Amino acid sequence: MKVNYLHHNLDKKAFIFPKNEKVLICQEIFNQVCVLANGDVVCSCRDYNGMYIVGNIYQNRIYKIFHNEKYTQLRDIVLNSNYSCYCSQVKGNCVFKKRSSKSIQNELKELTIKKIQLETISNCNLNCPICEVSNWKRNKSSRLAKLSFETIKELIYDVKNSLTYLSLFNYGEPFLDDRLLDILRYIKEVVPRAYVYIHTNGNFIPDNWKQRIIEEHLIDEISFSIDGASQQTYEKYRVGGQFERAFNNMADLVNIKNKLGISKHIGNYLKDIVYRKNRLWKFKPYIIWQYILFEWNDSPEEIAKAQKLAKDLGIDIVWIITHSNGKSKRFNENTEEYHKLWGIKNYSSEVISNQIERKIVNKS
Repeated sequence: MKVNYLHHNLDKKAFIFPKNEKVLICQEIFNQVCVLANGDVVCSCRDYNGMYIVGNIYQNRIYKIFHNEKYTQLRDIVLNSNYSCYCSQVKGNCVFKKRSSKSIQNELKELTIKKIQLETISNCNLNCPICEVSNWKRNKSSRLAKLSFETIKELIYDVKNSLTYLSLFNYGEPFLDDRLLDILRYIKEVVPRAYVYIHTNGNFIPDNWKQRIIEEHLIDEISFSIDGASQQTYEKYRVGGQFERAFNNMADLVNIKNKLGISKHIGNYLKDIVYRKNRLWKFKPYIIWQYILFEWNDSPEEIAKAQKLAKDLGIDIVWIITHSNGKSKRFNENTEEYHKLWGIKNYSSEVISNQIERKIVNKS
């Protein structure tokens, strides 16, 4: 199957499907919602410009939107689509359009919101060249917004009986939201079982937040976008960012964890997680370095430097293949060099957390 275009952080392997499956669907529209900072609800993070808005949580509660006519029509469109990773609603290939209609039958019986991608703020402190936020800032777009705290609380309360996974980011930098700690505390109070994942560029984390995040167990997982091992390579994509600042913020969190006696690696899951009373309790957060491979940061010297920094810090690297301008010529999904990289290559926080849960349950 030929794939002409992919979002910059999508792996082409995600689009290899069994040829005997004729209908591919997005499980996200059956058990997940994506809420943008302006209140619009869309199918997933792939619809970052709101090309197919199914509702707005300033106007209706989330479950009313989840069962409304537009959402029903969207599900019908997907269920009746052809074998393809292309989605007509977002006008492009979508990594979520990968499951067969047969495999989703249980979700069809009872539509419930298990996962939310929540964008509390859509502004950012960097100006990465291919990021939509940079375009929004240049054009003074209404897409730049900040979701009200009361609306966030209503949303979380409405899904408290079904929610299991929350990505508290989409576009923008989540740590620019000065209410973030209060939002996290509310989430953990109302739905403590929810796995909370945050992705950040790492350039702005208030010092007095770091200790609280770890001591109060507010985040289950946090990944840092640091695309380089020096300022010279890092700043070519993370325009306006400081490598040392981002790396030091990541290191601070690791060091606080270590000071509190929390083990470093997710591989040591028996040390990190205790299965008790049908609940998973985890020392938090799992910290990951995400490194997008470009032609200016993929030299053997730069890779080796990043590997040493990660190893010394005791964290894993996620090596991301990009399909945008400046993509690495040395590394792609099919090269032997890519598969020899130390760390994690094909990564999904949800997959990792599910694998850990199964291991713990099986050993209990």
